[in-house]
Amino acid sequence: MSTKLLPLIVCCTLLLLSILLVPASGVYAAIEAYDFAGDREKERRFKSLIEELRCPKCQNQNIADSSAPLAKDLKDRVYKLINEGMSDAEITQYLVDRFGDFVSYRPPMNPSTWFLWFGPLCVLLIAFSVIVFRVTSKAKKTANRPQSVDTQRVAQLLKTYVKEAEQIETQGDSKINSNDIDKDKHKVSVESVNEEGK
Repeated sequence: MSTKLLPLIVCCTLLLLSILLVPASGVYAAIEAYDFAGDREKERRFKSLIEELRCPKCQNQNIADSSAPLAKDLKDRVYKLINEGMSDAEITQYLVDRFGDFVSYRPPMNPSTWFLWFGPLCVLLIAFSVIVFRVTSKAKKTANRPQSVDTQRVAQLLKTYVKEAEQIETQGDSKINSNDIDKDKHKVSVESVNEEGK
């Protein structure tokens, strides 16, 4: 290897390493560590609380999963309150007092949260009522629908058929079978009635 290329190779290697290592330093900066001095109960309570408290800024995301600065502040506050000896209920109430019932995934039942508790049930009842109304109204429309066959026209065709049958009887034998009548000529069909009715 030539000595003239050695500085160029070293510079390129350092540049490549810096490009690869700079993004990794940002990843390590995002990790948050909360030290509970080996107290597993406090650590369990902390994890439980940050998973059941909602971030006020994010769309339906708990503060454990949120990367918003407000969520970080809330995690810090929960950590501090746990170390001060507050119970889970007191910490939740502390945050509800400051951010409202929205911060809790399990809001209390009071008049301001009735919609949250009973809203889905009301939507289901309304949907069920609409479906029942549409089915019953469709059944009523089908029952009240006028027949497609014009009854007056059918009655008129039957009268003409009877008259023609009587004329045939009077002209010829008095014992004419129904087989002797030209059935195709005197047949009344729904299709012909509908076509003539139009």
